[in-house]
Amino acid sequence: MSKLPLPRNIFDCPPLQDHEITSFKAQATNLAIDVVRIRTARIQGGSQKWELQYDESDLKIYKGADTSADNLQCAVLEVAGTIEEAIELFRTDSAELAAEFHERFQSDVLDRIVLYRLMEPSVESWESGGHDKMDVSWMALKSPMKTLSNPRDLCVLSCCHEYDYDNKRGWVYAFQSVDLPGCPLLKSSHGLARTFHVGSGYVFQESDRPGYIQISYLSHTRPMQSPEWASYDVSASKRCRNLVDMDRYLRENRLSATPFMSKGDVVPVALRRICFLCRKKFGSFGRKTNCFKCGE
Repeated sequence: MSKLPLPRNIFDCPPLQDHEITSFKAQATNLAIDVVRIRTARIQGGSQKWELQYDESDLKIYKGADTSADNLQCAVLEVAGTIEEAIELFRTDSAELAAEFHERFQSDVLDRIVLYRLMEPSVESWESGGHDKMDVSWMALKSPMKTLSNPRDLCVLSCCHEYDYDNKRGWVYAFQSVDLPGCPLLKSSHGLARTFHVGSGYVFQESDRPGYIQISYLSHTRPMQSPEWASYDVSASKRCRNLVDMDRYLRENRLSATPFMSKGDVVPVALRRICFLCRKKFGSFGRKTNCFKCGE
């Protein structure tokens, strides 16, 4: 197996014609709408039958029933936040933001090459509300079961799209496998098993509770070979369970956007006998310290 990362010019992808760009953009928009539709059907009820697999700490994970050929899972969580805060999590228009996005959402990605940028918002358009983004890229992924399956790769069309549904704002980051002549299978040359996403992604939508958003992660994959089913199931379950990290990411961004307090503005340590965070009583020999964000 060849080492990663691969040479940046390994794929022969000629410039797209205008009609091809239009076709990809239409496919990306339809993909985003379809992911939102399946997510909404899971929450509100629909023809697809679901089985509850996990229910703990406000996180619920469902698995699609009667999907003999596909692996379909959906995780749902409600947290305090806004659509604007959710959108900020997916910003990649600077090296720092791209690195943060990779660490949070693509920790299993071994390598990534952008093949086509179909729509890329500038910093100015992003700040003014233009958040839609589309591209086609190749990615190599870690194996979820190292001893039983090879690392994987995929050629994927991804789309970030803002929408309105039932008088609620929403935002979706969706991705789907696509076939490109310039992006062939790399199993024999690099030991990478091609994976196939029918249509997966994150969906954020305003909740009925003021100040809250409902977050969903939909994983819809199709194993290329029957022995790979277990690894697909493990990978999807892991991403679904990781949805609880969203609350922490939102809090981290919220804190990073606020200034540090000066020493004179924080609560005097002598006034506190218990920890503001864990509510445990301070011991005789413990040293009290302040949080310079909230002052406690």
